[in-house]
Amino acid sequence: MSNFIHEITNSNKTNCIILSAGKNKTRGEKCPKGLTNISQSKRLIDTQIDTINKTLKSADIFYAVGDQSKTVINYVLNKYSNIRIIENQDYSNTNPLHTLRLCLNCCLCFDTYVIYGDKQFGSDAISLDDHKTPVVVEAENNSELKNSLGLIYQNNTLKNISYGVDKKWGQIFYIPRNMFNDFRSKVNNLSKKYYNIFDIINLIAKDYQFQIHKTKQIKEI
Repeated sequence: MSNFIHEITNSNKTNCIILSAGKNKTRGEKCPKGLTNISQSKRLIDTQIDTINKTLKSADIFYAVGDQSKTVINYVLNKYSNIRIIENQDYSNTNPLHTLRLCLNCCLCFDTYVIYGDKQFGSDAISLDDHKTPVVVEAENNSELKNSLGLIYQNNTLKNISYGVDKKWGQIFYIPRNMFNDFRSKVNNLSKKYYNIFDIINLIAKDYQFQIHKTKQIKEI
């Protein structure tokens, strides 16, 4: 019997990880965050997927679920055939980095966007001028994010992510293909003292030289 080797021929895919495993903390909302109504016909997850598919060619979308996972999984399976669902079954006892780790370990080595699940964003937010360098996205002039994490940068290069800074992080970042394996290895080998995803970005900021991409097309839901 012949031996067959599966060869991946599409080298232009882009991983898009949407982290939506946590509980919906919006007051009065009982549904999962991704199923929040944006209009009469669209939920938040629909706008995210539509924007990704419209902006990026050959996107592999990884949607991380946890809270009320069965509801989200049923919605996705009934509406989308090409979305990969990653379930953090222990979401209430683990941190966001664990959810990111689960997703990264399901991804192949391609250009990769990581997007927080409570963000509605437009094409400009993920349309980058340079795909060869790591990028963090700044939510420019977004007063709705005034209490969120901010970006400290110099000469358009990230120095630190911190609270109490005017230039707000849009909670989207990008890792190019040539750095993907190194980034995944760093996330997998983090000690338990690291909890938040911005911790890992701050840890590697000096070596990775994250560039700043500004956009007004981000809204927190």
